[in-house]
Amino acid sequence: MQNNNNRRLTEEEIRKKRAIYLKKKERARKKRIRIIVGLSAIAVVVVFILVTVFSMMGAGTTTSGETHAVSEKTHSNKELTANKNADTDSESDDSKSETNSVSDSKNDSNSDSDNDSDSDNGQNELISQDSSNREKTILQDIPYPNNSTSFKKIDDITSDYAVVLDVDKNEFIAGKAENEKMYPASMTKVMTLLTSVDFVGSKDKMYEYTLDSSDYCYINGTSMAGLTVGEKVSANDLYYGLILPSGGDAAVGLASVTTDQEDFSYFTDLMNLEVAMMGLKNTHYTNPVGLHDENNYSTACDTAVLLNYAMQNVDAAPVLEAESHRMTTTSMHENGIRVYSLVHKYFYKHNVDNVNLIGGKTGYTTEARSCLVVEVEKNGKKYIVCTAHAPSQSDMMEDHKKIYDKYCI
Repeated sequence: MQNNNNRRLTEEEIRKKRAIYLKKKERARKKRIRIIVGLSAIAVVVVFILVTVFSMMGAGTTTSGETHAVSEKTHSNKELTANKNADTDSESDDSKSETNSVSDSKNDSNSDSDNDSDSDNGQNELISQDSSNREKTILQDIPYPNNSTSFKKIDDITSDYAVVLDVDKNEFIAGKAENEKMYPASMTKVMTLLTSVDFVGSKDKMYEYTLDSSDYCYINGTSMAGLTVGEKVSANDLYYGLILPSGGDAAVGLASVTTDQEDFSYFTDLMNLEVAMMGLKNTHYTNPVGLHDENNYSTACDTAVLLNYAMQNVDAAPVLEAESHRMTTTSMHENGIRVYSLVHKYFYKHNVDNVNLIGGKTGYTTEARSCLVVEVEKNGKKYIVCTAHAPSQSDMMEDHKKIYDKYCI
């Protein structure tokens, strides 16, 4: 599996790729519509023939007047069927015309003069995509937060980076090196989740865990949800395997099932497109797992904004909030894989009782050290708190308890 860590596309190149990707999905959708319409027309004709045959068999002893009536009825049914077929052909022609138009637009995208147009088309298609299944998408208008007028510096914690976002006011109210570059580790998986939610098409889409993916996770020592090579799971189950136990196997699975490619470099292009669309200021991704890489970085502020988007997405929020999840039964796990939230585990283990946990994501690598981004509720108000580069898990949780007491007021 190729990682392409050094590959970094410009925002214009990413938008162009995304527009082409969405057009391919649209062509596939229209092709399915044409097939369904065609099959429907065939079904109408078959039903008509069967009705006619049975009518003729049952009317063998009818009078000539009745036979004439049946003939007129049959003639009328033929006209009706002909009209339906004509409508079907018209709809099919319209679909072909729209598909050809999309294809022409794709060809035109090779021209510099049409780059902006293609990008706009891709964005408009995403806005309308799956709108019936999702109340809010990451393209909703959430301005990048500013610091509040009473912004405070955090100086009494062990984490090297931290920020507190007042969700209701959409303001940063406290921070420590909050805009400095840091490594997000598995907090990256929040973006992996959002990217898959936006592009996979259906959360019921199935993925078969491959040997290449297993080798990649083993070689890089990722945490695991527990998939077995050859096991088939849905994108929805992969969501929970990604976030709750922080499964690297689920991360590479989502990258593959979302783009239909084993090489996840294209998926990371989509992740970076989401970065641009959210207006994140200093974030870039090179892999969906959060493995350490010089070019896989973010800031405390950007990570807090990312979680804010995710918690307002009706497909992503339930995953980030869940305490546990049992995956669908497979031939390799008859009872389904049961996964548990590390975030909830940490809050319980370290007796965090001064706020109500809503949801979030942990992170750890040797370089990033202990990281945590969560949304919490206190006194009826919501806050997102992100910390990174704590010496240990215990230090990280003590930092959070201090922040909740002193700044979430």
